Amino acid sequence: MVCGAQLVHPDRCRARRRGPDPVRRALRRRLPRPGEAAGRAAGRDCRAGPDPDRQPRRVHRNGEPPVSGVLRLSLYAPWDGLGPLEDRVLHEASGARRVRPARPGSRVSRVPVSVRSTLKACLEAGLVRSGVTALRRAAHVRHALVLSYHNVVPDDCAPFGDRSLHLPRSVFVRQVERLLSTHAVVPLEQLLAPAPPGRRPRVAITFDDGYRGAVCIGVPELARRGVPATLFVVPGFVGKGPFWWDAVAPGAGGVDPALRQRALVALRGRDPEVRRWAESQGLRLGAVPEWALVATEDELRDATRHAGVTLGSHTWSHPNLDRASEPELREELGRPLGWLRERFASVIPWLSYPYGLAGPTVEAAARAAGYAAALALGGAWFPPTGVNPWALPRVNIPSGLSENGFAIRASGL
Repeated sequence: MVCGAQLVHPDRCRARRRGPDPVRRALRRRLPRPGEAAGRAAGRDCRAGPDPDRQPRRVHRNGEPPVSGVLRLSLYAPWDGLGPLEDRVLHEASGARRVRPARPGSRVSRVPVSVRSTLKACLEAGLVRSGVTALRRAAHVRHALVLSYHNVVPDDCAPFGDRSLHLPRSVFVRQVERLLSTHAVVPLEQLLAPAPPGRRPRVAITFDDGYRGAVCIGVPELARRGVPATLFVVPGFVGKGPFWWDAVAPGAGGVDPALRQRALVALRGRDPEVRRWAESQGLRLGAVPEWALVATEDELRDATRHAGVTLGSHTWSHPNLDRASEPELREELGRPLGWLRERFASVIPWLSYPYGLAGPTVEAAARAAGYAAALALGGAWFPPTGVNPWALPRVNIPSGLSENGFAIRASGL
């Protein structure tokens, strides 16, 4: 587990609780709704031809009303009351029907628009369509990029736990296929070797924590496409679960920031201590579906039978290594590597720091424990030489990214 995907990174801001929002109240009471205005215009006149701003008059067949504005892109109003962005992605992935344009003479539904999400969608689309992401990839064709995933769940899986970690299957598949069209996906251990000749930059796919969904759903999807990946395993949790961040997170979003801070610092990120503290505070530990449990040894063994799938260490029990003593560091770093090598053939001496937290002391301990490289978080592209192999960056891929948002992250922006 890394900080960006797990507890520390701003991506956690995506998991907002639903409820009254002053911005939405202002939009509903005082400001015009672009989607509604365009829909009404279409209801009055569905004839072809541009409006004064050279935008089509009618609503698109996919339900998106054209709105003149930033970058001359078609904007649309999100569904009412869905809250965080990942809800919309889950809604689309499950095949839900989108809002349809009104017929002439019928009443147009009132769909509030989120200014922030609309502007963000415009910016993302502008960066992709303008060629900025393609130029970014071309400029780093000799560099490497590591993507950090956590879990893959069925499309019809209800939201649970720390939702930013659990990606719907169809969304994951679309991301992988897009990646195959723009990058050269290679095994993780090849990234520190000199880049071979080619026009595409290299990228590696990783999964943290050994979630059953990642092992039983994500890996088979990669295998069908011949895509390699590395699973970072927490041996102390193999065949068990759930992790504390899924147990204490409410169904509507992520872990409370105050609880997260206490769990990482005072409780040192240790699962039993966090659970005991949560129960002492009267917090209810929620149930999770089977996909949020940790894969068994047999499931991990089946995954490694696919060509290109390797296992790495994510420490023994997923603590905050920055708060660990020297004996604890030796235990957490040395024990999992030996455990993996005793049971599996496809093991690489690579480490993923839990919560993405590691300083010079932890990096030195990883080197002493026999790891060839270790992954943190932050930054993007890195060269194969001249980089600290025990502090390699990764790019977090949370649930809720739009297709353009993924393209931007995969370009290293």
